[in-house]
Amino acid sequence: MRRIGKNNREKSIGDILPGVYAKLGLEERMSYVFIATSWKEIVGEVIAKHSEPTGVVGRCLIVKVDSPVWLNELNNFSKMDILKRIQVKNKKIKDIRFKIGVI
Repeated sequence: MRRIGKNNREKSIGDILPGVYAKLGLEERMSYVFIATSWKEIVGEVIAKHSEPTGVVGRCLIVKVDSPVWLNELNNFSKMDILKRIQVKNKKIKDIRFKIGVI
């Protein structure tokens, strides 16, 4: 592995990439990519059939749901649990906003 920096401390690509994303303004996009590719594992198969993450605005994940019933269910009963599961891997997401849309 190449040594990087003044201290000659080794850094992995995983340590370097978040800084690169920040400099390029890609933090929100990368947060979304991680969540979108892991959505089924995060929420489970049943919820994933009725919802889909559509983006990240600031520190808020935007999720489409397919009906008012699922909007109510996720907002009132599942939101905090989903948020906690997301934050295990991505602490930058601080809120989830659900909206009705076509999935």
